[in-house]
Amino acid sequence: MKYSELSNIKDLDSCLLALAEVTAVIEQTKLQLEYPQERDDGWHNRAAYALKKNNGIRAALCARLAIFRQQEKKENIIAHNTHADFMVKELMKYVPDAVIRACSHRAKLKLGELHAQIL
Repeated sequence: MKYSELSNIKDLDSCLLALAEVTAVIEQTKLQLEYPQERDDGWHNRAAYALKKNNGIRAALCARLAIFRQQEKKENIIAHNTHADFMVKELMKYVPDAVIRACSHRAKLKLGELHAQIL
């Protein structure tokens, strides 16, 4: 993989696949550097440069992966909140107002307790 190909990674799956590939290349290069098999100094320098380059690509992929995971978390939170909103609207059609107010009051109390524990 090249640095220029990093911009082509648009989703979590392709990022994970690219990360697995570059990690395999890094491990293979490390192994070849440990057991050089009578290669010249030029080969060693090129292999060391390739290792540094691939480690940089791996770091960039890890950063991109962190961004994708954060986006996924936000999308999950939005989906959960939307579901909860729809659920409350539907429940309000069938549950008496007094019960809704009591549940809302208890939820606010629990939220206050949670904030007090955090602080």
